[in-house]
Amino acid sequence: MFLDAAAVSLAYFLAFLLRFDFSLPPEHLSSFIVTLPLIVVLRLAAFYYFGLYNGIWRYASMADLTAIFKGILASQVVIMASVLFMRHGQFPRSVLLISPFIALFLVGGIRFAIRM
Repeated sequence: MFLDAAAVSLAYFLAFLLRFDFSLPPEHLSSFIVTLPLIVVLRLAAFYYFGLYNGIWRYASMADLTAIFKGILASQVVIMASVLFMRHGQFPRSVLLISPFIALFLVGGIRFAIRM
């Protein structure tokens, strides 16, 4: 669960960096800091709900990748609604589109790297 939290956090930070060409403005850094706990909690809760923590990582399969995808998709809907409802400054909406793809790659990559 700790590795997933780290991967989700890294994915979210990388999405901000990619959005701003690796030069994150201070006003958007505060948006990142305020919304990061929400992102991590919602993603991990979704991963738990879809059974990602029931198996052993060295036996990761396509079913695990499907569960990761479902968890990211379900949490993304809630995240988008929450962040847009909070209206924290001028939140970059493109981050909400970039982050799930990076998270899918990192969280899935961790499991399949351990399997390899």
